[in-house]
Amino acid sequence: MMTYYCPLCWAELAKDTARCSRCGASLGEVDQEEYAVKLIRALKHPEATTVVRAAAILGGLRERRAVPPLLALIASSRDPYILERAVEALGNIGDCTAIEGLCDILAHSYMRVRGKAAEALGTSQQTQARAALISALNDASVDVRTLAAEALEKLCHDEPVAQQPSHATPRGQS
Repeated sequence: MMTYYCPLCWAELAKDTARCSRCGASLGEVDQEEYAVKLIRALKHPEATTVVRAAAILGGLRERRAVPPLLALIASSRDPYILERAVEALGNIGDCTAIEGLCDILAHSYMRVRGKAAEALGTSQQTQARAALISALNDASVDVRTLAAEALEKLCHDEPVAQQPSHATPRGQS
C-alpha cells in the first residue's frame, strides 16, 4: 500500500485528500510548484531513500538554490548515505558557496563523507579547493589522504606539496 505525505509538513494523508489536516496546505496548489522546489522540500522527507534521491537529482540538475538546504542537511543528518549523496550533489552543483561548504566538510567526523568531499573538490578550479585538499593530505585516514591527492592531480596541481608524514592507519580504517 502506498503512503501519501503532505509535501509541506510531511504528515501522512489519505490518497484523495485536497487539504492537509495538519498544516492546511492546499495540495492542488502544491502540485503546481516548480520541480526543483519540490525536490528541495523533499530533503526534509521522513524516509531516507527519498532524501537520497532528491539530493542526487538536485545535484544532477546543478540546482544552485539547493546549496543552503544541502548544507543544512549535512549539518543535521547522521545518516551516512544521506551525507554522502548530499556531498556529491554539492560537488555537482559546484558554485562558490558549495565549494566553501565542501572545504568545511573535509573536517567531518565520518571518513567516507570527508572522502566524498575530497572527490567533489577535485572538480573545482578554485584556489580555496586546492588549499583545502592540500590540508586534507594530513587527514588521519589513508583513504581520505589518497582521495585528496587524486583530487589534486585532477586539478593539475603544479605547486610542490610538502612531504606529508606517514600514518600507520591501514587503508579502509578511520
